[in-house]
Amino acid sequence: MKVRLMDINLLDILARPDMAGLRREFNLRSFPTGSRPFAPPQSENAVFVVASGRARLYLSFEERVFTLSYLEPGDIYSTHTRAEIEVVEDLRLLVLPTERFRELIVAHPDLTRTMVRVLGDVLQSSFGIINSLAFKDIPRRVVEFLHFEAVAHGEKRPEGRLVRLSVNTEQLAQIVGATRQTVSETLSRLYRQNLVRRLRRGVYLIPDLTALKNFAAER
Repeated sequence: MKVRLMDINLLDILARPDMAGLRREFNLRSFPTGSRPFAPPQSENAVFVVASGRARLYLSFEERVFTLSYLEPGDIYSTHTRAEIEVVEDLRLLVLPTERFRELIVAHPDLTRTMVRVLGDVLQSSFGIINSLAFKDIPRRVVEFLHFEAVAHGEKRPEGRLVRLSVNTEQLAQIVGATRQTVSETLSRLYRQNLVRRLRRGVYLIPDLTALKNFAAER
C-alpha cells in the first residue's frame, strides 16, 4: 500500500526554463497545520501542486475515515473531488483555476504527457486502495505498508532495512482503515516475532524483508 499518491514530481517539470511562463500562472497559497483547504462547501474549482509541506487525502463516510494517500511536494491534485484534504505539515500550494489549466496544458505537450502519467498513477493507487480495503485483513494491510516503505524508501544496513516513517500509529490506522488499537496489536505481534524492530519513535528496522512479505502472504 502506497502512502504517496504519485511517483512523478511536477515541481521538477515546472522548474524547467521552458515552463517559466506556465509557472508564473500559479498563485502561491499557504495553509497551517490542522487546516482543511478547499473544504466543502468550497465552490472553487482549481488544480494545485504541492510546493512544500504535507497533506492527508481522505474520504469520510458516517463515522468512518479512509486515508487515500498523502500529498507531498511535487504532487498535483484537484479541488473538485469527493476527497477531503487535511494539512499535517504547514502547506504551500501552487494554485491555478482548472479552466485556465486546461487552456495552458494544450500549449505544453510535455506537460500533457506528464498529466497522462499522473492520471495513471492516481488510478493505479486508487485501485490498490480499493483492493486492500475490500480483500485484505488489517494485519496484512499494515505489513504491506511497512514492506512498501522499506523497499521504496528504506536504507540498507548490514542488520536489515532501516525505515523512517513520518506517520504515527493513529495516522497509520487511518491509512489502513483500522482502529489505533488494532494497528498497535499488529505491530506488537510483529515485534514479538522479530519481523520488525522499533528502534525509536518513527524509526524501525526490518531484519528480513522476505520473512515480512511471507507473513503478509500467509494472512
